[in-house]
Amino acid sequence: MTQQFNKSENGNQLFEKLNTINQEVEALKDGGGGSSPTQTGITHDVPETLGEYYLVRKAQEMIEASAYLVGAIAAPNRAYSAGDTLKGLPYSSTKKENTFVPNHVSFETYFTALSDPNSYAYTVHPHSGAYEYLYYGAVCGVFACYCLGITMRHTNWDMFGIPGIEKVAVQDAQSMRIGYLANTAKNGHTHVRVCIGVTRNNGVVTHVLMAESTDPVTRAAEYTAEEFNATLTDYTILKYNKLEENTYEPLSSAYRMPIYNKNLMPKKGNKANWSTTEDVVIDVLDKGSYTNYVVERDGSQYSTAAIGSGTTINLSQLPFGKYKMYFVDGSNNKSGYVEWIVVDMHMTVTARSGGIVRFAFSSANATPVACCWARPNDYMINLVYDVDKEDIQKGYKDTELSTAQMANYGVTGYDGKATQYDMYHTYYTTGGNKIRPRMFFKTEFGIITTDWGTDADNITYID
Repeated sequence: MTQQFNKSENGNQLFEKLNTINQEVEALKDGGGGSSPTQTGITHDVPETLGEYYLVRKAQEMIEASAYLVGAIAAPNRAYSAGDTLKGLPYSSTKKENTFVPNHVSFETYFTALSDPNSYAYTVHPHSGAYEYLYYGAVCGVFACYCLGITMRHTNWDMFGIPGIEKVAVQDAQSMRIGYLANTAKNGHTHVRVCIGVTRNNGVVTHVLMAESTDPVTRAAEYTAEEFNATLTDYTILKYNKLEENTYEPLSSAYRMPIYNKNLMPKKGNKANWSTTEDVVIDVLDKGSYTNYVVERDGSQYSTAAIGSGTTINLSQLPFGKYKMYFVDGSNNKSGYVEWIVVDMHMTVTARSGGIVRFAFSSANATPVACCWARPNDYMINLVYDVDKEDIQKGYKDTELSTAQMANYGVTGYDGKATQYDMYHTYYTTGGNKIRPRMFFKTEFGIITTDWGTDADNITYID
């Protein structure tokens, strides 16, 4: 849930300031930085490192990215029709499917799904919990983590648990720098915003430009120093000490949806991850003169068959691998191709005495990146643990459910012992909120998650 402010977007005016910042990039690469003067006494901070510059670019990209819609999408507070242009990423907590853009699902997958009127982007609407409007979307934590270069999406409650995140000593607008966060998980609302611009008058901060994912779409809004300080009764200023590790791959200079395959498209869009337990379904957009389809797996032909007269091709559940599919005609002329990866994922969880919980994992074609505890009734991720190289070599991640951690997430009376009964039946049981384990795996096409654990599988207790 986001806190709403009475601020207009003023997108064009705000991005004029960002363009001023962007003009400093060449100087930055040569070791520059500092402030960009506009008139006597008035300056706009410019990024002092490439990590900060990439952060600004990523925020700008998520706010400016535009898609031409070929179908209708609707959710509370917004409705779009075929033929409309959707500017910015729509706000949607896709925590059930874990299809957050662009952290876990690439811009290409998102845009290609929007180019297909029968894709999941138009036809699957979760509506299973708060703010779960659309199959693809972004939320504030996704926005912030992507800007900072953090692989996994973290919740507002979990921000302080991210290595490198720390509280800024002086909580005041005068402390604000490009890349700083304003985060809250207080008084019934949670939200995080990213600073992408600071304006000064003779060195004194007068305005801060904050970017965010909020309902209905990603945006930037400017606050006077006084307005910003008024929010600090709920918000905390944070900084990320690993921003120099930030990387960036430009979407496009125009932030526009390019033209993609017009003959066929997977329901999830191009270059998406699928699990071995999912039916891979392909939409036939325009059969044209093509008669057959060909599916390749890891560079070799896997199957071929007639396209038929239907509008979809259900390839059913496929073994793990990297796939390519295209149409051919009688003269063996080929259409453009689409790609996807079917991911092999395995997870077991053992609860040990002393509060230690071990996530064991394996995959033939993906890299584990994180494990977590989440509530399947509303899909809220409560505890996230990043998996490092040492964990991957061992094949497991040992985590700890401490009394303090559990209390921070609303659990009282926890005695520090993580048993199967504790995790499934004692804690988070109000309204069916039994916590479940999940693992996240990464491929070149993004991040995918395992199915939810249940009472009957994926977990054992060792005394």
